[in-house]
Amino acid sequence: MAIRKCLVTMVVLLCAAAVIAGCGSSVSPGEVTEAPLLPPTNVVAMRSIDGDILIMWDMSTQSNLKGYNVYRSIYGEAIFTKLNTNPITKNCFTDATAQLDVHYAYRVTAVSTKDSESGFGFIDIFNGQTYTKGGGDQPEGRDF
Repeated sequence: MAIRKCLVTMVVLLCAAAVIAGCGSSVSPGEVTEAPLLPPTNVVAMRSIDGDILIMWDMSTQSNLKGYNVYRSIYGEAIFTKLNTNPITKNCFTDATAQLDVHYAYRVTAVSTKDSESGFGFIDIFNGQTYTKGGGDQPEGRDF
C-alpha cells in the first residue's frame, strides 16, 4: 500500500512538473503551430469620385494567410467596427458606406488559416486627404 501511494504521488508530481515546463500545452500531438502573421504594410486610402473610400495595402506572401479584415472608426473614437463579414482575399477594400465630411480611421489586419489576426496597418482619411499611414502598433500620440 505504501508503494502504491508513493507511485501515485510521483505520477502527480511528474504531471505537475510537465505542465509547469510547458509539456501540458493545448497543442495536440502531431499538430503544427502556425507562424504569426505580420501586419499589412503600406496601407493607403483614397476617396473616389462617387464618395466611396478605397483602402489598399501590400499583399502578404506568408503561406498561412487566409485574407484580411478591415475596421473603421470615426477618427478619435476608440471603437472600430469590422466592415467585412469574411476575410478579404484581395489587397483592397471599398468602403461604400463612408460619408463625406467625416474623418475616418481604418485598420487592416491579416487573418491566418486558423483565424488568428495580426497586428494592424492603419490610415486616416478626411474628404480624400490622407493624414497618416503605417503599420504595427498604435502610433505614439494618437488616440486610435
